[in-house]
Amino acid sequence: MSPEPPPPRPAFDTFDVVSRLERALFTLEQAVALKTVLNDTILASVVEAREDIATEAQKATELVDARLQIQHRLTHDLVKNEIERFKAELERTRVDFKYEQDKTNANNRLDLNLEKGRVKELVQAQDARMLELKQSYQTKVAELRTQIEQSKLDSVKYSIGTIVTLLSLGLVVLKFMKP
Repeated sequence: MSPEPPPPRPAFDTFDVVSRLERALFTLEQAVALKTVLNDTILASVVEAREDIATEAQKATELVDARLQIQHRLTHDLVKNEIERFKAELERTRVDFKYEQDKTNANNRLDLNLEKGRVKELVQAQDARMLELKQSYQTKVAELRTQIEQSKLDSVKYSIGTIVTLLSLGLVVLKFMKP
């Protein structure tokens, strides 16, 4: 509740009205009575007008409050719908991201497996080449050993042949020297 309003001021200059009424040949009691009636009537009209204005203002305030509540509810519903829409869009984006991530991971695994297979093939090819080279070197070493052994054998043959020839010559010379 609002505090009590101060007592109303007279709506007009009461002293001036009483003086004018006395000049118009009213007695003092009649002039004061008429002044009181006029003042009470005007004050009642002012109070009634104030109450009407207050009622109108209260109705306008209530109307504005009702409109604000409706606007608030509409805004709340709109915001709630937008939040739900954003949540749904976020969920779709999350699902799409998960799908793309899984797809990328699968592609990466496939690429790694292909690269792993290619590397295995390269290692196998290098191992085969190394085995081939090893066998080639072993064959060449064996051939060299055979040639060395052959050369040794030939050297021994030539040495024995030379020794036998020298011995034969030495025997022939001895035979000729013995008379």
